[in-house]
Amino acid sequence: MITLSDIKKLSIEERLTLVESIWDSITEDTSTELQIPSEEKQEILKRFDEFKRGDQKTYSWDEVKVYVREP
Repeated sequence: MITLSDIKKLSIEERLTLVESIWDSITEDTSTELQIPSEEKQEILKRFDEFKRGDQKTYSWDEVKVYVREP
């Protein structure tokens, strides 16, 4: 069995490749499409409609990075 310690010995690039491979294996093994719960789907659609109408404030990537770094 592979341990977390084994994984940490890999380079970042190797770990990212491993994560991608794991995700691909999950999607291949899933016989039906992964479903979003109804409440979450409705919230996503509501927010997307607000965005399309211009009723939702958006932020640039630079603004987000500044916000995340502020204490």
